[in-house]
Amino acid sequence: MIKDAARESLARIMDERSESFVALARASGLDPATGWRGADLRGVDFGTDDLTGFCFPRALLHGADLSQARGLRRDMFQDAAWDETTRFPPGFGLPASRLRPSLEPLTRWREPIPGLPEEAWPDMITLPAGEFVMGAPEGEEGSRDDERPQRRVTFPRPFALGRTTVTFAMWEAAMAAGFAPPSGTHPPKDEGWGRDGRPVINVSWHDAQAYCLWLNQRLGLRPGTYRLPSEAEWEYACRAGTVTAFSFGDTISPDQANFDGSVSWRTGQTGNYRRRTVPVGSLPENPWGLCEMHGNAWEWVKDAYGRYPAQATDARPLVPAVAGVCVLRGGSWFDGPQDLRSARRRRLVPTHRYLNIGFRVARTPG
Repeated sequence: MIKDAARESLARIMDERSESFVALARASGLDPATGWRGADLRGVDFGTDDLTGFCFPRALLHGADLSQARGLRRDMFQDAAWDETTRFPPGFGLPASRLRPSLEPLTRWREPIPGLPEEAWPDMITLPAGEFVMGAPEGEEGSRDDERPQRRVTFPRPFALGRTTVTFAMWEAAMAAGFAPPSGTHPPKDEGWGRDGRPVINVSWHDAQAYCLWLNQRLGLRPGTYRLPSEAEWEYACRAGTVTAFSFGDTISPDQANFDGSVSWRTGQTGNYRRRTVPVGSLPENPWGLCEMHGNAWEWVKDAYGRYPAQATDARPLVPAVAGVCVLRGGSWFDGPQDLRSARRRRLVPTHRYLNIGFRVARTPG
């Protein structure tokens, strides 16, 4: 292992003499295959060196530049630590990382994906452990029988949810890096409204599931780490500690969400009807910092559609979505305000793709 003094000497010599990493490594007398375990290589520029035969398990690579280095293999970086400042060659896959998402409640973070631009990394918020009452109470205007009975749902540990829905930029960067959704090689239609930071639409439940699977494979994570949220997780996040019809209160306006504002509801007032999606993050966050949980695009969740039980449960899907119809949450630009309520559920065949349906990802910590 490189001791601190040796590491400082290595960095100083490389800076003063502009010698290659390999030349200095040989001068150090360390075995390339075994001597660099746990090495502190932060900020090292590897240039165009041929690193064949080297291994850097558990090394610190923050700020290191390997973008032009040769002879790289994914297994040479087993359990190495890197972040968004580490540069790997374009298309180089992904070494395993010791990065662990923050478990501090309401912390916003991104998990770096080498080879993809930062805007393609999931933008996540850690949500706290806790409990809430799921479903609509009797008498909530616009509510439906399938939103009852209400029940208490417990979250024994934190989990993370995308601050926004997955965007066209995220989806297309993944496709450029090898993601192949069930819908095929053509990116989903944007209906002429624009792409980039707008929510990806015209994606099926199966497409969304495939994207989560690809994220886990790309990051070397166990299956199910990135995933669709359960229906209970989604409503818990949408309510963000509130018990009103919306996280903004018992009424909602087009200044707070993207929906058909020409529909009068409760206040009798009408407002803007945009007739399309808006870029994610355009509208006010809910109390937990999540954007567009109400409106803009319906969001697939993991569950198949089923009736609610009367007894308390945990947050796992009530009905695993293997077949049948799946659940959508949140409402969209096309819908009236009653469809944006926190408790509102919609069911749809998982193969369907529409111009007002997208999704956001959840992540299990650890």
